Order: sequence, then C-alpha cells, then structure tokens
Amino acid sequence: MARKYGLINEFKLNIECNHATLSGHTCHHELETARINGLLGNIDANTREAQTGWDTDQFLTDVGEATLVMMSVIKNGGIAPGGFNFDAKLQRENADVEDLFIARISGMDTVARGLRNAAKILEVGYLLAISP
Repeated sequence: MARKYGLINEFKLNIECNHATLSGHTCHHELETARINGLLGNIDANTREAQTGWDTDQFLTDVGEATLVMMSVIKNGGIAPGGFNFDAKLQRENADVEDLFIARISGMDTVARGLRNAAKILEVGYLLAISP
C-alpha cells in the first residue's frame, strides 16, 4: 500500500531480531529485506532463548548472528538517523545494578565483534578459514 500511494519514502522500519525469529525468519533476512527496499531505519538488537518459543527480549550474544546483522548495516551505509536499541532484559529476574551493567556491555560487545568480523569479510571478499 505504501508504494501504491507514493508513501514508501515517508517511513523506515524498526527491525527487531527477536520478532524476526518468532515469525520464522532470521534477523539477517529481515534486515536485508528492509535494506534492499531502502527501508532500514533502526535495529532492536535483542534475541530470545531458542527453546522457549516466545519473546523474552534477551541481549544479542551470538557473534555469528551479530556479524550478519552488521554486514547489513555496512552495506546500508549505516543506519542513521536510526541506530541500535538495547532494550533487552536480563534472563532471570534480577535488578542488580552490576548485573544490568554487565549484561548491556555484553550485548554491545557482541555487536562490536560482529562489526569487526563483517568489515573484515567485506574487505577480503570471502570468509577466511578458521584454524583450531
């Protein structure tokens, strides 16, 4: 409808990685779909426990997934004026300030590692062999 009525350039999408998996897609798939259509606006960078099957809003800790996410961001030329939203919660009921701080650092570190990996992959043009 947005294309039909000439509104496609009037908005961007907020892609939530966890909602992608809940709908049977990967976060990378939804980011690439948004990017290819010029609609990538923001990333809600959270995930879930794969065993539960519902939205638990956990921090992204999978470096492989973060690498694919950041490849989409790089190919998009960034996501300004949007960005990353780290609104995830702790896995367990805990309001300890130190735990909250460490959890957010872990999520941001995962995204940073993904960025470094994605930049290297795009620079070299292929995945490097990983030795044990």
